Amino acid sequence: MRSLDCVANKMTGSTEVFAVNMNSQSSLNVHQKDPEGQNESSLLALVVLFELGVLPHHKNGFYCNDPALSHKFTGDSVSMQFLVFTILILPMALIFITECILQNSFSTRLFESPTKTMLHIYRSYIYGLFFNLCVIEVMKGLV
Repeated sequence: MRSLDCVANKMTGSTEVFAVNMNSQSSLNVHQKDPEGQNESSLLALVVLFELGVLPHHKNGFYCNDPALSHKFTGDSVSMQFLVFTILILPMALIFITECILQNSFSTRLFESPTKTMLHIYRSYIYGLFFNLCVIEVMKGLV
């Protein structure tokens, strides 16, 4: 018994390609168990057992006044100068070096073309930086 016994290939003069034979004894009419339904019920049972406390579980996260997190404030761990350097100055230098290498323009106009390209890319970087900061601050205020 093949799985497509109910479909017969008939060559007729019309545009009909396949005809369905409903009298065949194919496996399409046999009811089979749904293996996905068993997984869903098993998952549901596990969730219920966890929620009722039958199965032990460990609560993740932290709590207010947690002694493991209660430390005296000793100041910022990262200085403001380092943040400004890594956010504003380092990307500019990396973009400029990359443009110099990729354009190979160490000729008569030594850094004119890489500098223009770097400024265009850096302007897009700054726009994206400020847009990202604005979205983050708005989301902090909403939540």
